[in-house]
Amino acid sequence: MSGHQLDTLLQECIQKVDEQGLELKKSNARLTPIEDKLRASVDRVELVRFRAFENVGSDLSFAFALLNQEGSGIVISAIHNRDESRVYGKPVKGGESNYSLTAEEREVIAKAMDGQKI
Repeated sequence: MSGHQLDTLLQECIQKVDEQGLELKKSNARLTPIEDKLRASVDRVELVRFRAFENVGSDLSFAFALLNQEGSGIVISAIHNRDESRVYGKPVKGGESNYSLTAEEREVIAKAMDGQKI
């Protein structure tokens, strides 16, 4: 093999590596905003049912968390008794709320936040 052929082959390899580097930069530029949006999207959902009052026959009350990967979102609680039902919504940021959280709400937030992050 002559040195001229080797030089041509090396130039072709360098060109292909450069092209792959450009493609990698394009892919990263596309993926970064997608990953940012995914982190902000609700992807952690959990439900905990519980008995709020002894005179109610089953676990009709519940706490429901809808959170993103940073632990921000909302927790919704429904308290059911024989005469009425009440629904409460509380904002959550970083796994905490500015509003007082019940034990069930804390439990459902903790369960929702448990999981793999990107």
